[in-house]
Amino acid sequence: MPAHSGKFGAINNIGSVRTWTINESMTPAVAVVSNSRFGRIRRGGVKSWNGNYTQLLAQPSILPGTVAAFSGYTAPVNQTWGGNGIIYYGDILVSQAQINWNWENGEMINSSISFEGHLALDNKADDWHYDSTIPAPETLCGTKVEYSVNGSDYTEIENLSQAQLILTCDVQNYVNSSTDCWTGRRAGPYDWTVALTQQETVRATGIDIGDEIYLRMYTNDTEYWLLQWGLVRDFSNIQVNIETGAIISRTINIDMNATDGSSIGTVLAPDGITQWWGQAVGTGS
Repeated sequence: MPAHSGKFGAINNIGSVRTWTINESMTPAVAVVSNSRFGRIRRGGVKSWNGNYTQLLAQPSILPGTVAAFSGYTAPVNQTWGGNGIIYYGDILVSQAQINWNWENGEMINSSISFEGHLALDNKADDWHYDSTIPAPETLCGTKVEYSVNGSDYTEIENLSQAQLILTCDVQNYVNSSTDCWTGRRAGPYDWTVALTQQETVRATGIDIGDEIYLRMYTNDTEYWLLQWGLVRDFSNIQVNIETGAIISRTINIDMNATDGSSIGTVLAPDGITQWWGQAVGTGS
């Protein structure tokens, strides 16, 4: 079979995909016994697979904790648009989604999604997949990050050069007599972290270590990720480069706090409808 370009690639029902990757592995059973002449014996053991894909979207199509059918189209066998090609099939459990803002380089807001394969992976020559959605990338212009201590009065965190929001779900693995040596997955606890790179020299500009805050991470002029609540963990990587004179910066790291002691928080996606976790107490608008 000749080499194929990845330009025709797609994932069924997932739009604006930039790249996708799959890793398939097996952990052999190993033994040394009295009649193996000190040589190691190997037999087939537990099988597993995982992967990731990147999207030019500020709200990923599938969020962590979700089990979904994966159908990854590689390329047409005849190297012609619309032709049947090899497709990888299986169920996945999404374990992480990272959404990226990069004002420094003016990038469009994008996301990277990691997943774990749930039970068997298959691949075969099958139908044609293509992305029928219309691209709708979000520009960084007009976006910002705001914080609040009460959910009503919001203040912009100024002078940001980069921001990352990472949503995660712990993955619980299992293998038993019914899985045919394939690894199954189930969702565990949820978590999120935020890292804000700020070109600032003042130790605290409105927020300080230990503060419990709401966050709005805007994806356009009016829509945002609402995070309720975050605990400010540290100010790290304060950089002063005398040799190059680079702009001084530091990173603000904020971690999920599920409750303020009186109620449960929430994580609400930019569409204002999709609640990834918790109870939608309100957008604080």
